[in-house]
Amino acid sequence: MSGFSNFTENKVLEHILPGPPWSPGAIRIGLCTADPTDAGTGADCNEVSNVDTNYARVLTAPGDWDLSVLADGIAYNKNVIEFNEPTYLDWGLIKYFAIFNSSIYGQGDMLIYGPLTPEIEILVGSMPRFNVNTIIITLE
Repeated sequence: MSGFSNFTENKVLEHILPGPPWSPGAIRIGLCTADPTDAGTGADCNEVSNVDTNYARVLTAPGDWDLSVLADGIAYNKNVIEFNEPTYLDWGLIKYFAIFNSSIYGQGDMLIYGPLTPEIEILVGSMPRFNVNTIIITLE
């Protein structure tokens, strides 16, 4: 099951209660080699290294998500999400996805994260991609 980061939980509470309105802005998908945990941030969440790997977070648009099932607290990617091809170094075993509000590696806020089932090994020469309905965000 996916979860909100501590940052997002606080922003949602501020938004619902008499606090300032909040919007995360453009969101990007990132990949993590270990559990980012609720305390994960844009700078500290076990994200794949971007040193000599060609790794970068991927921008998603609102139309990339199927929100028709929101009554059940579930959202899926309804379009393929494709990452750059790894170049010189493998990315390793990817266990989690994370959603960020920044395109810059190591910056911004981690908003949501969740496990990948199955986990995927991303090697040099492979084309990392997530087919439709493979990134699942659930809230309970």
